[in-house]
This record gives sequence, C-alpha cells and structure tokens, in this order.
Amino acid sequence: MDVKNFWKRTVTGILLVTVIVGTLLLGVYPLSGLCFLINVLGLLEFYRMFRIQNVQRKASAVLLSAYLFVSAVLVLTGRCNASVFVLAFPLVSLIFMAELAREPGNAFVELAFIFMGIIYVTVPFILLIASAFMTGDETGAYRPEVILGYMIMLWANDSGAFVFGTLFGKRRLAPRVSPNKTWEGSAGGALLVVGIAYLNDLFIDGIPSGGWYIIGAIVVVAGTLGDLVKSLMKRTVHIKDSGNVLPGHGGILDRFDSLIGSIPFVASYLILVV
Repeated sequence: MDVKNFWKRTVTGILLVTVIVGTLLLGVYPLSGLCFLINVLGLLEFYRMFRIQNVQRKASAVLLSAYLFVSAVLVLTGRCNASVFVLAFPLVSLIFMAELAREPGNAFVELAFIFMGIIYVTVPFILLIASAFMTGDETGAYRPEVILGYMIMLWANDSGAFVFGTLFGKRRLAPRVSPNKTWEGSAGGALLVVGIAYLNDLFIDGIPSGGWYIIGAIVVVAGTLGDLVKSLMKRTVHIKDSGNVLPGHGGILDRFDSLIGSIPFVASYLILVV
C-alpha cells in the first residue's frame, strides 16, 4: 500500500464527508449549491476526458444543466410547478441551432457527448436531492437523514472494498476493466453495508421495514457497476484519473462514480415503492 497516497485519500475523504454532512444539515439549498458545484466540475471533467474542446458548446451544456438543476430544486421545494421543465426543450433546440454559426467539423459527435454528460452527471445529482423528498411523507418535507443514510452506505461500501481489497484481495472482479477491483474487496464492502443498513433501519424513519437492506443491495451492486463503468470510460480514452481536484482520489468522477451508478436505482425505489 502507498502510505502517502493512503493518508492523502483519508484526509481528503474526511474533509469531503464533513462538507457534505454540513450542507445536508444546513438545508436543501446549501446541499443543492454543493451538488451543483460538484455537478459542474464533473461535467467539465467528463468533457475533458472525451476531448470536447469547443468552449461555446461546453458553456451551452453548463447552462442547460443549470436550468435543469435549478428547476428541479424549485419544483421539489414547492416554489413552482413541473411545467417549468418545458422551457428545457427550446434550450436544447437552441444548442443545435447555434451550430449553424460554426464550422461543421465533428459537431454532432461533440453534441452527443455534451448531452451524454448531462445524462451521466447532472441527472444523478438531481435525483440525489429528490431522494430527500421521496419518503412517503405527505407533506413532502425535506428529509436529509435519508440522503445521509444512503451516503454512509456508499462510503462504507467504497471504504470496505478499498481496505479489504488491499489486505485480502486475490481474485479480480473485472480484470479487463479494473484490475484493482477484487471479489474479496466487494465482499468486505458488502459486509459493512449490511451493518449500516441495520443501523439505518433502527434510527431513520420513512423507509419501510427492510427497505434499507434493499437500498444497501442497490448500493453494493449498482455502485460497483458505476465504478466499473467509469473505469471503462478511462480505459477508452487511456487516462489514469478523470481529474486531480481531489488529492488521493483523483477527480470528481473518480470519487462520485458509485453515487452516479446507484442513485438512479435508489431514487426509483423510493418513488415507486416508498
């Protein structure tokens, strides 16, 4: 184990957890501001990974992402109704129309990656915030403890997989995509998640009995697959890390890949079942 990198990873992780928990407790708007910042940094990393160079296209993507993000928060907090999303359609059309003023080149390839980035990065962070309002409470109140319980599961799964994989890992989970991932690491992460699910079930209301175990299973499976999808992306473009903004972790996408992979399934469970 690289001791220096381990301590960098640990210190960065503690600071990140402190900021996330702090904004969760301060309220939906501080949390939304933090998630939006992470979203923008993640989008820019995604576009840098796939070598999207055109500044105007990236600016258009950030504008569309901001509109979707702010609209979602306003709808969730009851500030406006869902009809506000209708204006996203002309914004998308304007992005295409703006190409008439530019050299064609590989415009539509870049545009495909522009919209893929919004689907891959922005939508999951919107769903993360939405999850705090999807616990069956008729008042639609903000429930930060639900997101906190989910996030602790994510951290437990990632940390358990890292520690158990480092200490005991022998059998590779997906050698073609990520040679450092092992079955032993995944099993260690899963064990910690089961323990957290038990505690969440005891102390967090609003989720049906046993529901946290279902969310835990989603975190272990979809979170791990989300990590592997990000690894596949990096292998496709031949890079080691998606960025370097988080010492010891790499980039935003390196740190939040499990969240990006699992929150669509968790949010769907909360909306359809809870």
